[in-house]
Amino acid sequence: NDLNKAKKPQHFSIHPFNFESDNKHALKKLLKPLSEKEKKSILSTLSTEPCLGENARGRPLQADFIPPRYEKKSDYLELFSCKSEKRGVRLYKISYNGHQGKRIFAYLFIPNTLNQKSYRKAGNKVPSLLYYHGHGSTKEDAAFNSMSYVRGIAYHAALNGFVVLAPDIRGFGESEQKEGHKAMANRLRDEGSSFLSANAVDAIISQSILENLDLSKYGLPYELDKKFNVISGVSLGGQVTLTAGALDDRFEVVSSHGIFIGYEVLFSKFHCHCSTMPSLKGQVNIFDVALLVAPRTLHIGMGAKDNFFNTYSKSAIEMFAYNLTEGGENICFGQNDNFGLDFMRNISVRNKFKAGISCPLVLEISKEAGHEVIGYGYQMHLFWHDYLER
Repeated sequence: NDLNKAKKPQHFSIHPFNFESDNKHALKKLLKPLSEKEKKSILSTLSTEPCLGENARGRPLQADFIPPRYEKKSDYLELFSCKSEKRGVRLYKISYNGHQGKRIFAYLFIPNTLNQKSYRKAGNKVPSLLYYHGHGSTKEDAAFNSMSYVRGIAYHAALNGFVVLAPDIRGFGESEQKEGHKAMANRLRDEGSSFLSANAVDAIISQSILENLDLSKYGLPYELDKKFNVISGVSLGGQVTLTAGALDDRFEVVSSHGIFIGYEVLFSKFHCHCSTMPSLKGQVNIFDVALLVAPRTLHIGMGAKDNFFNTYSKSAIEMFAYNLTEGGENICFGQNDNFGLDFMRNISVRNKFKAGISCPLVLEISKEAGHEVIGYGYQMHLFWHDYLER
């Protein structure tokens, strides 16, 4: 019943931005107001090339303004990173009721029209991304902080043409509301639920917010492509991503970073008890949940220097891959993988992921990375381009 309700159209409220006088607000360091000189430079430039986000390690490929500049409007901020952006990306702060009426706060990004060639190729439709931060971070980090381990993916995905929603996970940031995530996890467990499952329902509600947006009301003359929705997150956000992606087949791509490790670790005393789902303990493992995503695409990103990339993680990845190949499915390694798949024994079906190839598992492991977003996590538009080539 909770899942059915979560998939129905949802109401949300828009909140004005009032952080300019608050020197402690995270956005004060992550954004700067657009000066008159910068505004004139935008209006005078002849370039119409889109601002291209960043590469696989999060380095800007094209940006005139770092950090992004903003111009304050009545109920949103207009964001600029390149002089070619005659119209900026719109940023709204919204809130809505999550599971059990818990108020969730989020940033909503509406892209400009510089990606209109891809939109037309998709039948005048726009892709969406639901992006989650992890422990010790907030929606501000998920939105803009490229120096944090969550890498500020939301804004850069918007630059690459996605409508993006980046919520504060319940118990964090503005969604904390006098009850931290550990206290909330205890309460939910006593009620026969769990913190992770509640967040998964929140994610499904969040996707319903995205799917029912009338984009024309927000300055974008296209429709949301309900056949191409992405959910992504790192660490705790990666757990929320995988759980919600397994429960809701509206997500075409499920991209989980830094946390694909057996439940014998995630549900143990060595990890935050907020991750435990008592009803699943001893019954299933993470690779069983991952199979519920197939034949849709599950992207797993891990850093070789991440403490979570250990024997338990390698075993979980191998078991998931083995079950897929036994069922006749492909597994692929991403173009940013430089670790290799040799740790997976007796698995011979290996393809480099590229446009036109359908893979239920796209695996990327980076030798240089730690606990962070890697690879396609920075380049969600490549999954979109693959989808358009099918």
